[in-house]
Amino acid sequence: MASSSSPDSLRFLVPLFSATLSALVVVGTYEVRARVRRPTTSAPDGGEPAVEHPQERGRAGVRSATASPLACGDLRRRYLLQCPHDLPVGAPEGAPPPGASPTPGSAARTAAELSAWLNPKPAELDDMARRCEIRFEMPAITENQPPAVTDEQVVALSLSARERALLDRTLRDMHTELRGFAQRALAEGAGPPGSTPIASWTVEDMLNELQTRPGGGFEEAREKLAQERATGAAPVGPNAQQPAGERLLRSWATLGDHFERQLATDLGTERARQLRASPQAGWMNRFSQAGCRSEPAPSPQ
Repeated sequence: MASSSSPDSLRFLVPLFSATLSALVVVGTYEVRARVRRPTTSAPDGGEPAVEHPQERGRAGVRSATASPLACGDLRRRYLLQCPHDLPVGAPEGAPPPGASPTPGSAARTAAELSAWLNPKPAELDDMARRCEIRFEMPAITENQPPAVTDEQVVALSLSARERALLDRTLRDMHTELRGFAQRALAEGAGPPGSTPIASWTVEDMLNELQTRPGGGFEEAREKLAQERATGAAPVGPNAQQPAGERLLRSWATLGDHFERQLATDLGTERARQLRASPQAGWMNRFSQAGCRSEPAPSPQ
């Protein structure tokens, strides 16, 4: 005969059942967490194991992948064409995304910055004159070979095939003109006995000779140009008698404007200015030269 449970025994069984149920819940939760925990690897120093994230496994896979047989230039070109809004590595801050033409505001701002650098205020011009400093912005045609328009520049500036061909031709023509000028200027002075014929000199050798030849007038010309700009004096005319070094320096000061005019004939003034002043125009160089033959005068207090 089954005995009936007393009220006291029921009161004992209820807390026991609750405690057992809580333990089961804790064990179940721990087992679920154990199943979903990320795989770990032992730390090399015996410390806490390092969690291996899925994205780390993906990066490791990329590093160990076999290199593509495509050339790097092909890969860069395909990437820029596929992702035109990504800037290439090393692009100047504020440069327009590759494949997108600069906005009118950014183009105007870049042109204004160039103009301010080339045309400083009177106080800065006075300081530059005391240092015999002049500034240039010109095509990069002073090396042995003319600059070539790259595929990356084509994408960055949205150059058409016609614009690219015009740029390449203009740069080659200006490089040829500079070589001819240097040859004629050097031919005016007698070279040392047994020297190599000028026709076989490289462009860089000829330009270096024109800048350093004694009596060539290059150093004096830098002082003259710095003073002319500070005082607003008119430069000497193109037919004036000048030593070869001075003629070289004065021609450099005008090459940027000459390049822009050449492009504007076929492309218009706005596009020509953009292809001269854009940060992506790698065929242009900006540099300054300074230094006086004597110590500069102290600034007035």
